[in-house]
Amino acid sequence: MTHHRLPLSHLVSARPLVAMLLALASGYALAGPQSWIDGDIRSQIDDTLDPVQIHGLDGQLLFDAPDHPVHLAPGRHDVLLAPFVQGRAAAVTTKQFSIVVEPCMHYTFGARRASRKSRDWTLEVDTAAKISGCDPAAEVRAAAEAAPRAPASAPSGPPASAPAS
Repeated sequence: MTHHRLPLSHLVSARPLVAMLLALASGYALAGPQSWIDGDIRSQIDDTLDPVQIHGLDGQLLFDAPDHPVHLAPGRHDVLLAPFVQGRAAAVTTKQFSIVVEPCMHYTFGARRASRKSRDWTLEVDTAAKISGCDPAAEVRAAAEAAPRAPASAPSGPPASAPAS
């Protein structure tokens, strides 16, 4: 019996697919947002575009898995990103960006540097793809239903039955 071994690069590029399959298996993708972002760039031939790690989302730090895709409801989100440069962890500069996620979209972000030695970088959308089988109107409705509601506030001023002084 012959065993075929895949190069490690196949496992890295399969990461979003594995995450999607796990989400489907848990039922999350059916109940939660289907739009998602990740930093696993597809333009591997460009040496000034680095993958990014997602370190925070909407004011919450993400400690467990900065390398994994993050599912988001459509709308504006603040993301904390850092380029992933092999062997240069000390040279990483983390930045916060405000992004608008459209319903039923998958975005892949990259860190664009002027040169390989540059510490400064700008955010670049490497890919933006529509998620097959996703209904944008249904995703917007689900996001609105899942959004936390503000508590009803008490009316300001004296109660209606109290005499004004």
